Amino acid sequence: MNTRERFLKIMSFQKADRLPLIEVESYESETLKRWHKEGLPENKSVVDVLGMDRIEYVPIDFNPLPGFESKLIHEDEHYITSTNHMGITVRYRKDHGMIYSYLDHPIKNRDDWMRMKERFDPNDPKRYPANWGTDLINHYNQADHPIGLTLHPFFFRLAFFMMGMERFMLAFYDQPDLVHDMFEDCADFCLATIQKLFNAVRIDFVAIAEDLAFKHSSHISPEMYREFWFPHQKKVIDFLKSKNVPVIGLWSSGDIRPVLPLAIECGYNATWPLEEVTGINAVELYKEYGKSLGLIGNIGIQTLIKGKEHIKQAVETKVLPLIETGGYIPTVDDMTPPEVSFENYAYYIELLKQTGI
Repeated sequence: MNTRERFLKIMSFQKADRLPLIEVESYESETLKRWHKEGLPENKSVVDVLGMDRIEYVPIDFNPLPGFESKLIHEDEHYITSTNHMGITVRYRKDHGMIYSYLDHPIKNRDDWMRMKERFDPNDPKRYPANWGTDLINHYNQADHPIGLTLHPFFFRLAFFMMGMERFMLAFYDQPDLVHDMFEDCADFCLATIQKLFNAVRIDFVAIAEDLAFKHSSHISPEMYREFWFPHQKKVIDFLKSKNVPVIGLWSSGDIRPVLPLAIECGYNATWPLEEVTGINAVELYKEYGKSLGLIGNIGIQTLIKGKEHIKQAVETKVLPLIETGGYIPTVDDMTPPEVSFENYAYYIELLKQTGI
């Protein structure tokens, strides 16, 4: 049984010969720098050194094209402030590129959105890999590991990036027609962009990247989800179902539990990364939703930082109870940060290898 088969078996609540050892997210650049100092060879990947399994995403570009020109606005000893490819003004910490704050956003009103829409042409050839063609298509279709697609930015992330959180949240009340228009345009754009892909490639999973929640709850109420998401998101999910995509996952950080029932009603059959810090527990989610919801993630960053006893406890209390049920693949619940030692991460992978099925 290869990794692709294992992934699909487990995510359909069937037996596999063992767990696939994958990460749906990657490792921060600062993490790899630390791990190179702790024994990870410079010329080898984490996957190769630890004997993990591959997972691959088709690199379709859903960002504004052409992207905005990056412009340096200010630089001092500790920070860099610049505009990025989405037209957002961002302030980065020099010593840690994953710590940043958004200072300004390009969409203030409907006219701004109408101009921005010109950058979302689904027929722009740059959206697909430069080597798109028979060889690459055959590679995806014949791969022995899962092949996935991420729709990003999707509704929440798109509007948050374009408008900023405060303006976007207020728009649900002050400019609901604009929010509906943005969501409808996003859905139509995504559908038009992926037609060529699904006419050629067998996709094992689609991750719709939203980030609908924060540590303590969802950013939106179930009522808002039904009013603003259902009319536009459902046609995307219905298309994916028509193409027999086995796993349609809601990729969201934070505590998404308030909107999970509606997400399932809308057609999702999986979710990740199940951030442990929010109180989400994969075993409890399985008890609540059973085989209607596949689960990936829930191995907390803090668990990996704290050390081997905590890692062992997580594997014993989350992974082992769900091996027999299927429907759960353990992965780290965010990009692995530099606070995690290579020794701790390698120990975690070794414990997963020992679980067997």
